[in-house]
Amino acid sequence: MKNKPEFVAFSSVTVGVADTDVAYALWVDAFGMDVVLDRKGPDHGIAALWGISPDEISRQLLLNTNGSRYGMLHLVEFKNPKDPVRLNAEVFDLVPKNLDIYVRDMPERIAE
Repeated sequence: MKNKPEFVAFSSVTVGVADTDVAYALWVDAFGMDVVLDRKGPDHGIAALWGISPDEISRQLLLNTNGSRYGMLHLVEFKNPKDPVRLNAEVFDLVPKNLDIYVRDMPERIAE
């Protein structure tokens, strides 16, 4: 049996946002994450990967906590965003609606 790679954590998760300034206020100002990258303008690499025009991407933020290599949050703002998946949804509707973040030792993470 071949050795399987050990995955200790995800590197990053990408989340589309309508307004990176609003997302910055939540994730950086309120939650205390650090900005690794703040990039404005088109991104040819991501556009090729996602099959969209590079001009559709207007800004990106890459965030982490205390210099961590894992668990980064990649926020992407689009010039013409579509409606959010939760538009007009109720809390009991069966649609994507959560961004769950799991941590070890919650009191210690809060203290950080």
